[in-house]
This record gives sequence, structure tokens and C-alpha cells, in this order.
Amino acid sequence: MKTVLLNTISLVANLNRQNLDIIHMTLRGWRVKDINSVQVMVLFNLGKQKLCIAELVDRGYYLGTNASYSINKMIKKGYLVAESSKEDRRATNVKVSAKGLLLCNKIGSFYDAQVKKLKNLGISEQKLKNTNSLLNSLSQFLEKNMPYESVREANLVGAQKKSKKK
Repeated sequence: MKTVLLNTISLVANLNRQNLDIIHMTLRGWRVKDINSVQVMVLFNLGKQKLCIAELVDRGYYLGTNASYSINKMIKKGYLVAESSKEDRRATNVKVSAKGLLLCNKIGSFYDAQVKKLKNLGISEQKLKNTNSLLNSLSQFLEKNMPYESVREANLVGAQKKSKKK
């Protein structure tokens, strides 16, 4: 079972990479060169919501290591609009701009075409729902079994090493 579990984890990682590669090539075909595939998926997942950068990361919309840098690039390129939070002046909320929504609509149409191709291969919505249910269960299992104490200790050791260098 260990081999099957590791294969499943590897397949999920490969699916994400393949999806990003396909989006990258699609953007190039559309001659869109000022945004990358990861940023496009952030836009697409954000949709018409307004969230602060921390929420984008918490919800899994952005999986990179430097969310602020990437978000600021999208703001400068006109794909996102930044607004000061009314609840917390330290926070900045972002929403998809008109330019970003146009790209989101094109990506939505792209995925509509992908869905048709999947149906032609016999992959039904129910099969995808079943797969999602299983993957959600695996994700919850991994989350519950995360050795937080070990992670916390590793972070403390790293922080101590950095403070000794100063």
C-alpha cells in the first residue's frame, strides 16, 4: 500500500505541473507574455472575490514561496487591483481587475473545452467527484498526521542559527 500511496502523491504533483505547463503553452499561443501560469491560476481561483494576500495563501490559491512579490507583479501588470482593508489598515485586499477578468474568462473557456474532451474519453463528473473525495480524505489524513512538533523544532533551530550569525 505504501507504493500505491506514494504513486498517488506523485500523480497529483504531476497533474498540477502538467496543468501549469498546458496553461503556459496556452498563454503563449494567445501571445500573453506578461503573466505566468501560476499567476493565472491565482486569478482564476480568486475570481470575483476580494481577499487579502494571506487569505490567498491560506486558501491554497497561491502555493509559491513569495506571494507578496507575485501579487505585486500582477497589480503592476494590471491583472489585480489593490485596496486597503477597511477592517485592518495593515492589510491590503486584492481583487481581479477588468483585464484579469478577461483572461479568467478565456481560461474558463479553455477548461470548458477540456471538460468536453474528458467526457469524450469517458471520464464523467461523478468519477471526478469520487477522485476528489478520495484526494480530500488523503489530504485531511496527511494534515492530521503532520508532525507539527518536529516542524516547530526545526523552525526554532533554523531561527537560532540565523540569530547566531548576526
